Amino acid sequence: WVDRAFTIRGAGTVVTGTLGAGTVRVGDELELGGRRVHVRGLQSLGAPVEEARGVARIAVNLRGVPREAVARGDALLTPDAWLAPTEFDVALRGVRGAELEPLPREVMLHVGSAAVAVHVRPLGGRFARLRPERPLPLRIGDRAVLRDPGRRAVVAGVDVLDVLPPVLRRRGAAARRADELAEPGGGTASGELRRRGAVRAADLVAMGIPRVEIDAVDSAVRADGWLVSPARAKEAVSALAAAVRAHDAAEPLEPGLTIEAARRAADLPTAGLVVAV
Repeated sequence: WVDRAFTIRGAGTVVTGTLGAGTVRVGDELELGGRRVHVRGLQSLGAPVEEARGVARIAVNLRGVPREAVARGDALLTPDAWLAPTEFDVALRGVRGAELEPLPREVMLHVGSAAVAVHVRPLGGRFARLRPERPLPLRIGDRAVLRDPGRRAVVAGVDVLDVLPPVLRRRGAAARRADELAEPGGGTASGELRRRGAVRAADLVAMGIPRVEIDAVDSAVRADGWLVSPARAKEAVSALAAAVRAHDAAEPLEPGLTIEAARRAADLPTAGLVVAV
């Protein structure tokens, strides 16, 4: 998370902040504010270094971004490795041991060095959905605080539970979502697969789940970079059988379903998964 940005004559844009995890090296290509940037130089503890490992305070000399395009609260990221959710689900905690109070609909979220206005949608109990005014790079397990600007006080702590939540449309969907979030297994590869039914492996990694844990889920049906849970695969097979029967009854002289028609009937994200399930 960037806390300062400035220009050094002859060097260009420099940002400072805390490297929370991972490794940054001179020459790396990174992402900042939606654009690709390159690391020209690094300092840690006031001395030049070739690489820095988290957790560490660092200064990064960047090529490819003007000073005016960087602000406090921006994040320097590994390219294509993060989700930037426009909504995310959280568990709320009371402050300093106090009971959790009802929250205003609009509060400030403080995470890293960012302070972003968010809309609060209660889901039930201690769970809520937050919609920030701009997308934020978050992962399951991240912690933050909510501050009420009117009262000038922190009103809740936040534990991020889901950065790729489902759309809530039907009556009672919020309460059902709260029940789902209360179930054990959230934030694990097997738990997220069971909850979602089908999910891209790359999205699980971007949520913060280790690749080795994802690879260890031997019950999943896999194809085209996707994982499908056994329960979801069983539903897909039943839907496929019904679709084939309906097609044969309606068009007995025609060949069977195309793969694309079968994919739509089974509600699967890729054609490769039709064969896999």
